[in-house]
Amino acid sequence: MVKILIDATCVENIHCGYRIYAENLLFHLLPLLQGHQVEILLQEELSPESFLRQNLKKHPEVKISLISVPVLGPKRDWWGFSRGPQEFDIYHCLHSNPLLLKNTWMVATLHDLTALRVDDYFAQGKIWKRAYLKYNYRWLLQRCHKIIAVSHSTAKDAKELLSLPSEKICVIHEAAQPFQVSNKNESIPWGNKKFFLTIGTRPHKNLRRLLLAFQDFRSKYPNFSLVVVGEKPNYLRQKENTDLFSEVHFCSGLSEGQLSLYYQSCWAFLYVSLYEGFGLPLLEAMERGAAVISSQTSSLPEVAGEAAILVDPYSTIEITQAMETILSQDWREHLIKKGYEQAQRFTWEKTAQETLRVYQECPAFKKEN
Repeated sequence: MVKILIDATCVENIHCGYRIYAENLLFHLLPLLQGHQVEILLQEELSPESFLRQNLKKHPEVKISLISVPVLGPKRDWWGFSRGPQEFDIYHCLHSNPLLLKNTWMVATLHDLTALRVDDYFAQGKIWKRAYLKYNYRWLLQRCHKIIAVSHSTAKDAKELLSLPSEKICVIHEAAQPFQVSNKNESIPWGNKKFFLTIGTRPHKNLRRLLLAFQDFRSKYPNFSLVVVGEKPNYLRQKENTDLFSEVHFCSGLSEGQLSLYYQSCWAFLYVSLYEGFGLPLLEAMERGAAVISSQTSSLPEVAGEAAILVDPYSTIEITQAMETILSQDWREHLIKKGYEQAQRFTWEKTAQETLRVYQECPAFKKEN
């Protein structure tokens, strides 16, 4: 029996990539670990009604430890170090800031290095924050025996930016969040009006350029709106900017069913990020029947394959032209078909099986065999 500690303290009460990864990986991985001793670390603050905690009730053999520890920082480092030698054979941190546990074969999942790749990721203090993160990532990840990168692009970044050795890194792709059916009472507030959809307002999501491209597009095709899933950024709250984007609608706090409805109803999904570690929303949109326009940078071509129009995210002209291209119903339907096929190539079952193969490289697993 192999003793495995899985650190899911990255999961919070918000819908984000960490949460999607942890929920779906554990849903498919835990059945593969039957016969082994598994303990999972969760944040005390994680709602008992969350999908993850509800799913873990189906596995009474799994021990749940609720702790209160930051996702990043010295307090987290000290928490792990102060626990002393561990009785676990394997420790897997589901994000890139593993605890400092002694005498344990360590695995960490690296989702992205956005903070090191995107210049304006930090609003203030970016020089020292970036220096701290680079040192922290390198120091912690170098202590791992294996690092799971969610894309070949992220693996390349880990080698280039953190000088991590290739033999430690393996690539295991993520997959789309399982389809959630919307409530029959839910509807699109804009009725039958055609709209483009995008997700995210942080600097690397490239919203500023997308808004400029949409403004140019709408000067020719005024019957379209743009729906942005996320909070309106401060620079758009200024009075002088509000009239420029009268057909840009911001919405936050959507349920998974509502988001699925938006994907299904949009004319096309726009995901023209400057950088992504993987790009989960791409697959979510494709699986739900949306045509996709995305960027030819970082991991996005790897995930999109030939099922999206790829543009230079720094060029508002290219973004506008792509929006005009997808007005063709034939071209749009072609992308919808190709997108659905592309999304089926990524499955959480495969993610779990490949993660298990990483665990099986641990000496404790090899002894059992």
